Amino acid sequence: MTVPRKEAPFPSFTAKWHTTSYPAIDSSSDKNSARTKNVVITGGGSGIGAATALSFARADANSIALLGRTESKLLQTKATIAKAYPRTKVTTHIADVTTATEVDHAFSAISKEFGTLDVLVNNAGLGDIGPVIKDADIDFWMNNMNTNVKGSLHVVQAFLRHAVSDATVVNIASLASFIPLMGGISAYAVSKAASVALFSALQVENPELRVVNLQPGVVETEMNRKSGLPGLDDVSLPADFAVWLTSKEAAFTKGKYLFANWDVDEMVQRAKEISVNGTLEMWIEGLEHKATS
Repeated sequence: MTVPRKEAPFPSFTAKWHTTSYPAIDSSSDKNSARTKNVVITGGGSGIGAATALSFARADANSIALLGRTESKLLQTKATIAKAYPRTKVTTHIADVTTATEVDHAFSAISKEFGTLDVLVNNAGLGDIGPVIKDADIDFWMNNMNTNVKGSLHVVQAFLRHAVSDATVVNIASLASFIPLMGGISAYAVSKAASVALFSALQVENPELRVVNLQPGVVETEMNRKSGLPGLDDVSLPADFAVWLTSKEAAFTKGKYLFANWDVDEMVQRAKEISVNGTLEMWIEGLEHKATS
């Protein structure tokens, strides 16, 4: 489904707002092919992670490594891919991203089997709802930081040790990183904002990489169900969008913060505008942007 900007539930950079996949980001399209790419997806056992794995398989990825804490979910995703897209090699790795040794072991095993890595989708995350700030339990609050920030750092460091120099890194962000959606999610909001800053810094420090913070839309996931958020978008939207971000056409998106709902045809037409420092980045409007990415 596609609606005009005025009917979009959230801010839209483009005139069109999508709620499901569409031809320009179709992962089965030749222009979005992931052939020869070795892909790693954290939180790959369910929700957005599992759907993204399926989209990369549809795009003919050479290999997909799934990381997660629940073996049964990882194996289910692997079986689904093996049945539909048997050419793509899929491995599963049980790892808690908050434990560096588990993450390092997983990436070493992946690299040993498939060689250098081309794509990371940093999707593992925690979104616990708790009391408002004045009543918050510090340990409960910090659990979100441990997973969404410390865990992301573990994953990025391990990935870089085995990645090609011009790899693509997609961080699954959240509206909560810059819009105060509701009370009780301060820990999640702060951790996701910090995660965006982490990946923005990664781009600045590694200009040869393509790093994108992706707001995936509001899809029906376990995390959103706990938050009471209705599913507004089909999971195919962020899944196929993530594949498109690895394409040649999407080269101009490096260092940017994008919504999966935004129309890529229009963004391609505005590529020069988007490439300017400060455009579609976390920044204070009205200040001159000094950083380079």
